Amino acid sequence: MKYIFLLMIIVLFGCYQPERASLQKDKAVKKDTARLNRAARRIKLEKEWHLDSLKDEAIINDAIAYIKGNKLIQANKQLRLWKDTSISVHISLGKLFSKDLRHLILRSHVDWRMILYIYRVEPTGKMIREI
Repeated sequence: MKYIFLLMIIVLFGCYQPERASLQKDKAVKKDTARLNRAARRIKLEKEWHLDSLKDEAIINDAIAYIKGNKLIQANKQLRLWKDTSISVHISLGKLFSKDLRHLILRSHVDWRMILYIYRVEPTGKMIREI
């Protein structure tokens, strides 16, 4: 009886494996933190992209306002609309692609990228529509 009791105690202590459970929990925690880190990075990149696109829209709107304000019919200029930044806009306006229609090409250099917008100017001169 004594030996059976000792054998049962050895079997019970031998079956207990706390390390595997903790390893599984650690793996689950690592997967969750990796997933959260990936989601946080994606959200951060989306916010940066959104801010960049808002900046691009503001630059283009300022360039179009400059063209309308100065009533330009034909131009080939390099502008620095915002004096405190390195952002520059190159404006090409005139009959660039056809003999009848005027087109506007706005090429902006923002930070490390170049953005190109092409517009068709209607004969009335009031409506500018993106192509």
